Amino acid sequence: MPTPYRDKKSGVFKVRVDVPSDLIAVVGKKELRRSLGVRDAQDVKVAYARLMLAIETEWEAARNGPLTLTHRQSLALAGEQYARWLARYRDDPPPVRLDLVAELLELSLEPNPLIRFTVDSLGDDLKSKGIQEVTPQSKARANDDAIRATAQAVRQIEKQASGDYRPDPDASRFPKWVNDATALTFTEAVDLWAKLSEAAPGTVKPFRSMWTRMGAFLGHSDAAKLSTDDVRSWRDHLMAEGHDPRYIRESYMAALHAVLNVAVSEGKLTANSAKGVKVYVGKSGKPKKRPFTDDEARTILLATFDTPPRGLTPTHKVARRWVPWLCAYTGARVGEMTQLRKEDVQLVDDVRCLVITPRAGSQKLGKQWAIPLHPHLLEQGFLDFVRKA
Repeated sequence: MPTPYRDKKSGVFKVRVDVPSDLIAVVGKKELRRSLGVRDAQDVKVAYARLMLAIETEWEAARNGPLTLTHRQSLALAGEQYARWLARYRDDPPPVRLDLVAELLELSLEPNPLIRFTVDSLGDDLKSKGIQEVTPQSKARANDDAIRATAQAVRQIEKQASGDYRPDPDASRFPKWVNDATALTFTEAVDLWAKLSEAAPGTVKPFRSMWTRMGAFLGHSDAAKLSTDDVRSWRDHLMAEGHDPRYIRESYMAALHAVLNVAVSEGKLTANSAKGVKVYVGKSGKPKKRPFTDDEARTILLATFDTPPRGLTPTHKVARRWVPWLCAYTGARVGEMTQLRKEDVQLVDDVRCLVITPRAGSQKLGKQWAIPLHPHLLEQGFLDFVRKA
């Protein structure tokens, strides 16, 4: 894995990335040097993840060859050109005959520096979306659409120069950019979220499972096609299955929002289709879980000394024997105890402790702390078990 380094002159973090052997001839070099665009070491992880994702997209595009743009995508790119020109001259239109400029654009007379600028910036727009090359036909159509959009923008700027700042009634003809139909599967959307959020494996697994279940219910796994009606249908299906509304809201819907928000922020989707979909929870809701009574706790703990049922795996036998006692004496969660490693049993200030750490796996607070081992655990031979593990 490439290691980011700080440029001595600029102070900006950069990275060197080896070009895959099958793409060296296409890329024309063996190594890429890219800037992460950040100077603060705390921002490196997120910037690095985004850059590597973009580079991997470039590799995939290079392997797949030139992309064919849809008509909608071509017009969406033209719309970005239109918006850029209006933003550039929003407050102070240039002192030139804009009507003549628009006519020259529509005639596509060469040489025309404005046309050249429009075509060049179109290439930058494509690269920003991870598209390195398009077919000649797509390029010609996109250029024509961009030039017409620039002419439309110039005429709108001319109106503003004359004192008419009413919105352009034809501006809504440009659609938003959407990747092709197979650009983002549910699995890829979850992978993108997991990579950028640096989510713990224990969090990624249930998220992935929830998205997989939704795909099976909907009959497709295309994030770009996921509609608000799909999300409502999925919510209603979960309700019909008898799930607690709070659990649906705080688990299933949370998994949707988290993944979709990242996809939108990274330009993979245009909108979060789960936005506005509510899960209604009654005032009474589901009764809170009561704690174990002393008798119930005693029954559970004493059962750990019983002979395990036949067919139980060695791992489950060990968990059955020690996890109830560890939870009882530490107050920790079951997941935190079952992911303990041998090295997490440490001597801290001459006291034998269990060290709860995110390095062992999912850990809700993301912090590390030590819990002294209860003398009764030592009496039961817990340290002997750890030594033999």
